[in-house]
Amino acid sequence: MKILVGSKNPVKIDAAKEAFSQYFSDVEVEGIDVDSSVPEQPLDEETFEGSEYRAMILKKLNEKANIGASFFVGIEGGAINIYSKWFAFGAVCIIDQSGKIGFGTSPMFELWQEAVEDILNGVELGDVMAKITGDSEVKRKGGAVGFLTKGVVERKDLTDVPTNPTGDGTLTIRVRGDYCCYGGSGSYSEAIGVVVEGTSIGAWLPGADCDYYLLTKTYTVTQEQLRGWASDGKVEVTLVQGAALYPADEGTVPNHVNCLCSGYFYGPYEGGCPAAECGNINIVTLEYEGTNKSKALPMNWIMKKFGLGNKDRE
Repeated sequence: MKILVGSKNPVKIDAAKEAFSQYFSDVEVEGIDVDSSVPEQPLDEETFEGSEYRAMILKKLNEKANIGASFFVGIEGGAINIYSKWFAFGAVCIIDQSGKIGFGTSPMFELWQEAVEDILNGVELGDVMAKITGDSEVKRKGGAVGFLTKGVVERKDLTDVPTNPTGDGTLTIRVRGDYCCYGGSGSYSEAIGVVVEGTSIGAWLPGADCDYYLLTKTYTVTQEQLRGWASDGKVEVTLVQGAALYPADEGTVPNHVNCLCSGYFYGPYEGGCPAAECGNINIVTLEYEGTNKSKALPMNWIMKKFGLGNKDRE
């Protein structure tokens, strides 16, 4: 399926490809520079007019040149006045071969006073940001929102549809301390058991080095695991320090640990270690701080926290 986007901006092209790939297979996206018929910095309804005009021009080009595209996408960045404040946002218009038209918008973010003064004088927001950042290509990268959020949210994120990501994610554990020298230097190797929402995802045997270096271990996690873990709006990760327990085949990789509390072995952590009294247990809770009435973690937040992305599409 071929999709035409009314811009050569890679941010807009990539966003359109990711969105359509959620619903169709074999998506091919081509960007074509077309006029928007509105000022360089559109305001209010001009933003919607610009996105519609771009999509309409693409449809006409498709018919004239017999390109064979199925959808035509116009994406226009603009500013809108709501509640006596100015917000930056993107308007999206999609037209199909039959001429059906649909509109949508990206999330909005408020503009600061100096930026508002510039855009009301006709200066494009991209030029405002280029002056601030010293990067003339900023609008083709993270954009204003990327700069303001220090990369947590970038321009492409505003038009992404991150509800059905593909590929596995990762959970990275970093530890530092005397986690591997019970009974004297090198005489007994302890392990770190990693338990997420009450379920062990395996143990980690750092080795016999007792120095206080920061060591890192990364586990692969699936979409199904993440959705299950995040169903209550948070993800609880428990790290348990103790003696390594191996599977029945006596392999070299432990599958969980005995909880080691005050010198006594209480058995596998999942079996009931007195966590409140144990100094060898660390619990880390990843909690979404935004507004979320459903209590389920937003998938774009999960994707960023766990590195979950469209890896099998790359």
